Amino acid sequence: MRIAGQSGASASRATGRRAARQRRLVLRLLLGSLLLVVLGSAAAAVATEGDVPLTDSPTATALAEDAPLGEAYREAFVGEDGIYDPERGIVTPDEVAFDIEVEAAHDGENIYVRYDFPTPLPAYYHDYFVYRDGDWVRAGRSPVGTEPHGLYEDRITMLVDDGSVKGFANQGGWLTCHEDLRDPFMYASVSDDDVEAHPVLGDVYGNSDQRKYIPQSRDPDEQWWSFGGWGAMHPDRAEEYEQRRENGVFLDLWHWRAHRSEPIGYSDNQYVFEHRNASPGTGPYRTNWDDDADQPAFMLDPDVEGAPALDWDLIQDQDYGWDDQGFVIAEDVNAVAFDPDHQWEEGDVIPRRLLQTPDGSRGAITADSELVRDGDSDGWRWQVELARPLDTGEPTADKAFRPGRTYDAAIAVHRLATGSRWHFVTLPFSIGIDIPGDVTASRFDGERPDWDAIEPTTLTAMYPGQTNWQWLTSDEHPGASEVRDDSMSVLGCHDDEIGLAAANRAIEPGLAGVDAHVEEEAGMFGMVFDPTNAVLVFLVVGAGTVVGAVVLARRRQPSNIEQEGPA
Repeated sequence: MRIAGQSGASASRATGRRAARQRRLVLRLLLGSLLLVVLGSAAAAVATEGDVPLTDSPTATALAEDAPLGEAYREAFVGEDGIYDPERGIVTPDEVAFDIEVEAAHDGENIYVRYDFPTPLPAYYHDYFVYRDGDWVRAGRSPVGTEPHGLYEDRITMLVDDGSVKGFANQGGWLTCHEDLRDPFMYASVSDDDVEAHPVLGDVYGNSDQRKYIPQSRDPDEQWWSFGGWGAMHPDRAEEYEQRRENGVFLDLWHWRAHRSEPIGYSDNQYVFEHRNASPGTGPYRTNWDDDADQPAFMLDPDVEGAPALDWDLIQDQDYGWDDQGFVIAEDVNAVAFDPDHQWEEGDVIPRRLLQTPDGSRGAITADSELVRDGDSDGWRWQVELARPLDTGEPTADKAFRPGRTYDAAIAVHRLATGSRWHFVTLPFSIGIDIPGDVTASRFDGERPDWDAIEPTTLTAMYPGQTNWQWLTSDEHPGASEVRDDSMSVLGCHDDEIGLAAANRAIEPGLAGVDAHVEEEAGMFGMVFDPTNAVLVFLVVGAGTVVGAVVLARRRQPSNIEQEGPA
């Protein structure tokens, strides 16, 4: 018997009409899916436009396409286990920790500190002007993660305190790291415009961005560790802030730079209070640019270097070696006035930083460093020796070292062409002057310390991620109460530095809010909304829709087959 109540001819015509409607439906669904692909790809392209805006010039942005040195640093930093997502500010390292050896000594007038640490690939180039299409274009600046051109110098910094800054002995550099440091490097960064407009930070101190600062530079809430964020400073209390610094409430900061100071035998000298500030005096470098003429101020001296400029391809091959120092330009050494009439060629390069002899307290730290092979490995080691007078005579910018006392210190290392917060930091440690400390500086006779006769102290430098003072003192941190009452070190409840570093890396995306951000922008499968993923998502959605429509249509299509019922 027939289960359909139509004749064979009527059923056949009806089936044909339904099939035609289904074909039109499928075609419409397919066209709709293709439209979604196009729109989704376009929207995603807009969402990810300008992922790595390297400079203000479109010509300079294109330089990154011809930057194998930058790619080498990125691969060395991120490796297999790191994350590379600069658009969201998340770039984490493959190696979360390494050892650094520290020694110290003094001769009654100067204190000497020596640092010895590894790097897979040394970075001693910094930002340059590159001649492209008739213009001098900047390449290299403080990056999110590794610098795309490979143009960011290795650095080592050391914070020092004499007991005046509350919390530093236990928390070290974490005391200076806050969620609202300069844009775009932290997840709650404050804009430069807001800092410049601030009645104290901008109008009184003249700051144009927000860098490291200590809690005691701000107006506290009810507790020393809590304050209203970066802007918690009132103009009526400006004299009080300065009085705190005059009382010694600041951190001394030694700042060695492989490009901007070491080639002329110096380290920079700074301090941290409301900001990372330069000590009084002239610094070891300035910008090599003539604003009036809109061109570099100096070029390389051809009589010294053989040419007025470096070559972009040779820089990317790292052919300018550390020993020849030809990759920098220094006043009264290898610099002459820029010649605009020279026949400049595509790919000519002039250093953007002009090195100069520093003076005052800012020029108090001298440097004598070597770059050597790391045993039988393919890597290298920096051996950095710094020397400074025990007392520089600047009590509001430098800590005076006195025999018979101990001082708290913490070190940070930047390597593999990274800047800003992409450093590795040590736990705080003590330096004893003629008395025992984690590092002991004993008196010696002679011109220089005999480092071979001094037992080095091995410290672990670890990746801190975006862990910061606000998070450490928040209820989200299990050890917050001990941090608040200054009774526990930053290592706290962690087993060791490696475990702490791994935890820092693991929680970084969550601190930055990436999980929620991805969930908002991702499609059905939790993919990040970029052009490639958008195409894939919409293709899958479109195909699924088509298949579903076909299946549904088949299920709804009446049968034209005679079936035998029960007898």
